[in-house]
Amino acid sequence: MALSSLFNHLTLGLAWLCLLMAVALWFAVPARRQVIIWTLAMLVGALVAFSGVFASFVNITSLSQVIGYTADDTAGRYLLPVLLAWFATMMTVFLC
Repeated sequence: MALSSLFNHLTLGLAWLCLLMAVALWFAVPARRQVIIWTLAMLVGALVAFSGVFASFVNITSLSQVIGYTADDTAGRYLLPVLLAWFATMMTVFLC
């Protein structure tokens, strides 16, 4: 799998773009570092919440089926709005 495992076809590489933007903004706009930290904390919090929801499915179905949820289209449709919000926030920080 190698490099293709780092790319999710549902999010079109938006996570990598947002991560690169966050790192670039960290160095380019030092006055906005607190905003970048809060944005990343919100992202991590949302991902932890999603992980908790998917982990709670183990009580109703088998573990292999729950792991399958994260590999197919189900997880991507919840992750894409979070990534779009992260991208919009990074663009706002960049433009202001």
